[in-house]
Amino acid sequence: MSQFSFNTAHQIDNIKFSSNNELFAVATSNLNGAVWDGEVIVFECKDNRFEKVHSFRTETGNPDVSWLGDKNKLIACATDDGSVNIWDLNAHLHLSQSLIEHDDIVTTLDTHSTEKHTLLSGSWDNKIKLWDTNKSSHSVLTFHGHSHHVTGLQWNPTELGIFASTSEDGTIKVWDKSTNKAFETINTNFRGSKIPVYSLSWSKVQSNLLAVGSEEGDLTLFDTRNTKVPLWSDTPHKASVRKLSFNSKKQQLITGSDDKTSIVYDLSNNSNVQKIGGNAHKDFVRGVAWNNVRTNFYLTASWDRTITLNTIKEK
Repeated sequence: MSQFSFNTAHQIDNIKFSSNNELFAVATSNLNGAVWDGEVIVFECKDNRFEKVHSFRTETGNPDVSWLGDKNKLIACATDDGSVNIWDLNAHLHLSQSLIEHDDIVTTLDTHSTEKHTLLSGSWDNKIKLWDTNKSSHSVLTFHGHSHHVTGLQWNPTELGIFASTSEDGTIKVWDKSTNKAFETINTNFRGSKIPVYSLSWSKVQSNLLAVGSEEGDLTLFDTRNTKVPLWSDTPHKASVRKLSFNSKKQQLITGSDDKTSIVYDLSNNSNVQKIGGNAHKDFVRGVAWNNVRTNFYLTASWDRTITLNTIKEK
């Protein structure tokens, strides 16, 4: 496994590739001292390296980012003041839109896979909001159902009106935007009590499979057609599993944990799950992402202020 690293000025909270996988955005936060602020950085991938091409300072921390639009020129930033800010990366970098409806920290964002102007946001106010950024700065829908902080969101890759969410209330919910309701609620009470859930990722190869990560280091794989019993579960980490990312073309999954490590799993055989890679940082791992063009490349990012490009050897 080869690696290339880059240092940032602040703690990294998440990392996302653009739709063409030529760029990736990094959400960072400076949580030291009396004033919290942050920076969003955009890198370009070049061979086995990456180069910084844009950056802008923000007056808040940035828990998450998400690309918008078809031209990879707009970035939505979740903020710890409750807003979602959209930045335009064209020649004159500027804040083009602010979405201000959440009542607490916005923790998670996800852009629809085909409707690139359609955005989901989740917050510590326990709400999920749907936005059409082409039409208005007002949300289209608000989804109620979680009783604690919303920690993760992701659209299903093939069922285009379906998305899933995770929460500190110990549930995973699967929603249909056409009904504005959750049609499935999965409880994490395998040990007799509900455990906060912090991360999720849909399989891109088999879109009924959903991986989730818990506060106690658990990694669990569900078939959303029958969620009563998990397909597979393990406790690979000694602390919260904060980020998950499935490969776009293989049943491979990266984890990112507060135990300062990431693990790459091969989940192509649920009865024989294999660890095929991973790496360690010096602080919480809060960002993981596959490159969906060069699918043996993945990124990990950490509160230790480093981004690492990692390579899995092709079989």
